[in-house]
Amino acid sequence: MTKQRIIVHYYFKKDLEKQGKEYLEKNFFTKAIQAGCQDVGLLQDSENPYHYIATGVWNNVEDAKKFQPIWEEKRQELSNLCSQPIKLEVFTLSEQAKNRWAA
Repeated sequence: MTKQRIIVHYYFKKDLEKQGKEYLEKNFFTKAIQAGCQDVGLLQDSENPYHYIATGVWNNVEDAKKFQPIWEEKRQELSNLCSQPIKLEVFTLSEQAKNRWAA
């Protein structure tokens, strides 16, 4: 099974980063886990406090795509807090990397 790491970049408007972070924590994690996401996380850029990165590992790209309609409404609300368009990246995890994480 090919696992996918989804990385989403959020650049929040000045003074809205705390609200954006809380929104992600309340809405992203719960909904992603319910939809089958594994290993979810939220990172803040140490050089740009307005830049947050949400990550999640999915069993396959199809599961991640099934989550998109669920998340779309929330993503639209969240985009109002952002100064730039939300950027989504998809990576396939190599077998070597998966085996290291399983150890």
